[in-house]
Amino acid sequence: MGFTSKLNSAWATSNSALCVGLDPDIDKLPA
Repeated sequence: MGFTSKLNSAWATSNSALCVGLDPDIDKLPA
């Protein structure tokens, strides 16, 4: 899966363009 595909999947799941999972600390990411 490419980076763009991951972003699109994250956006579709969260319904937010802000949640792209760029924070390397997993504990800081929303569930």
